[in-house]
Amino acid sequence: MSLAELLAIASYDTLRSGWLARYHAAAVPAAGRIAVVGAAGWIAPLVQAAAARGVEIGGIFDESPAREGASLAGHVIRPLAAMQALDRATPIALGTHHYGPLATRLRVQGFQHCLPYALFHEADPQWPAHPFYAGLLADLWAHRDRYAALAQVLADDASRATLDAVLAFRMTLEPERLAGCCRPDAYFAELTSGGERDVFIDGGAYTGDTFARFGAWSGHRYRAALLFEPDPDNFAQLQVATQGDARVRCVSSALAARAGEAQFVRDAGRTAHLAAHGGTPVRTVALDDSPAAADATLIKLNIEGAELEALQGAAALIRRQRPQLAIAVYHRPAHLWQLMEYLQSLGVGYRFLLRQHAEALVETVLYAAAQ
Repeated sequence: MSLAELLAIASYDTLRSGWLARYHAAAVPAAGRIAVVGAAGWIAPLVQAAAARGVEIGGIFDESPAREGASLAGHVIRPLAAMQALDRATPIALGTHHYGPLATRLRVQGFQHCLPYALFHEADPQWPAHPFYAGLLADLWAHRDRYAALAQVLADDASRATLDAVLAFRMTLEPERLAGCCRPDAYFAELTSGGERDVFIDGGAYTGDTFARFGAWSGHRYRAALLFEPDPDNFAQLQVATQGDARVRCVSSALAARAGEAQFVRDAGRTAHLAAHGGTPVRTVALDDSPAAADATLIKLNIEGAELEALQGAAALIRRQRPQLAIAVYHRPAHLWQLMEYLQSLGVGYRFLLRQHAEALVETVLYAAAQ
């Protein structure tokens, strides 16, 4: 499938029914028993929803020895080998974004129904939706014209092929649709080093993994680096990883549209993120208000759905400095077109590239460089 095929689809119902039929998912809401493979924390709401609906959990299984024996939503995590006792007709909920190889192995073993997490909510809204997938099909249908416009703006054939592949995946949930365009190296392979002039801004610095790749890519030649990470545990590790380099400043704040305070939530349903309530108060910072960011030459944002707000808080900086950008566009379905539209509205004259860095919904990145 491709953009052209999306534009040719007759209705939202046609799009949805094709999605569900591909996985025989119509029976999901009525399933009296499911098993879960892949014990990521964000699968817990589905397990809890199953219990509330009287659906038996036939087991939670994971291939990581580190998870074996741990508990998830009141169930002990078991090794994949323990699945041999399961009836092969048991629906399998895939509790990982990177489910392609896992689903293939399970099908070889005879399991008939290997179901990506997103199918449960689409088949019956009473099942929980992961934010990365919530409204995925509705966005495709409602914003077909936005995707057509995006294809016209992208600067190279590789970007347009990537868009086709990403849309094909979203229309089918088949990871193999991404295989031909997947590039392993996120962020820096698509950017140009400015050497000792570079001022690198890392939004969502985690424990320093992206900054380490930036250092290797730049040959450790840069003027300054400003690393933002609101998670206290991650921030402590980030400080350790970057200590001893006077050019680096770590900031325990979240990037946003304006300075203030937000709630930082760690829940079982997804990775840590900002929310209106229910978490721990954290300070928010707008890049436009940060003197240390004033000369930014390169900005990377991967901040769990807050990318648009962070760009809004950097509008003046972007107009003035025209830094290179590497922006995650997969945390909300609409971000794939919405973030590029916002950047266009700033009038910088960016050249846009789209790249996919995993055979999954995640790791879709928009790159922008001034022409």
